[in-house]
Amino acid sequence: MSPLRLKLSTVLMSALILLLAALPALAEDGAAAPAPAEAQPDLYVAIMELHMPEGEPSPEQLAAMGGHIAHLKELYDSGVLVLAGPFDDESSQGMSVLRAGSLEAAREICAADPTVQAGIMEIIAVHPWWDAYNAWEGRSLTVEEFIQMMSPPADEAATSAASS
Repeated sequence: MSPLRLKLSTVLMSALILLLAALPALAEDGAAAPAPAEAQPDLYVAIMELHMPEGEPSPEQLAAMGGHIAHLKELYDSGVLVLAGPFDDESSQGMSVLRAGSLEAAREICAADPTVQAGIMEIIAVHPWWDAYNAWEGRSLTVEEFIQMMSPPADEAATSAASS
């Protein structure tokens, strides 16, 4: 890994650590428990990849990276960003989990990132995501819930049986 990529990865990983470190404090401040899953905003996972040229970054690239961190902080402070950070490997990719009202809204959030606008970060994919297992909220999916979820609704099952 180049020194620049290592430096950028360290900065981004530090930002993720700070965000994750704040989660327990948020839970302890007497905030209300989260609403049931059906009332919560949809979650989306965005995969993005940094494309920094070798050598020293330009002032514009450094400004875009600073804007990237400020963008993430603003999203986090507003409750849109759940977590984010680079993968701890040689890929130059990172992941964000976002709260958004639609897939298009999640894509727009990613496209508004200064590094995307500067052409040094590429949006690889944005996917709707269901956090079936969530340790922070104490939620997990049981086998019974999974079977129920995968079974057709009662009226659909009855219609299917009647047509057989």
